[in-house]
Amino acid sequence: MAITATDRADAPTATATTDRPTVDSHKTLAERSAAATRTAMTPKHVDTSPRARASVVATMALMFGLTAILSVLTGVLAGAGVAIGMIAAFAGVGGIATTSRRNVTGKGNALLGLGLGLAAVVIGTLAVTHSLSWLNVTTNEVARVHEWLALHLPWLVPGK
Repeated sequence: MAITATDRADAPTATATTDRPTVDSHKTLAERSAAATRTAMTPKHVDTSPRARASVVATMALMFGLTAILSVLTGVLAGAGVAIGMIAAFAGVGGIATTSRRNVTGKGNALLGLGLGLAAVVIGTLAVTHSLSWLNVTTNEVARVHEWLALHLPWLVPGK
């Protein structure tokens, strides 16, 4: 069985012309650079959607969560830290709900605020009920850290 090539009338034929520009179609350097600049500066797709923005509720959840955990870790402010932690947890849930809308970001802020708020509630509750030996409402951890810094890093704490 031999394979034979047949000539068909609709088959494309090779042409002898080239695609090089002729002498008459040459443009000056200034004309070519202006044309290139026009095409480079003209955007093909213009994004008209509104800019993404961070959720205020999610950001507030993060701020309340940080305040709550720092308050609880002082020992003296453990009760206030529990209350602020509950506010942070509720704001975190609200922040997660608001970030589900289009063009609203900040889900990470909301989740971190929620986590910090819940951790502050748990640690603060343990501190208030004297379940933690190193942290309760009668210890002042800020003063202990200040004394440690003054002893080990005297250049960091100004002298009296």
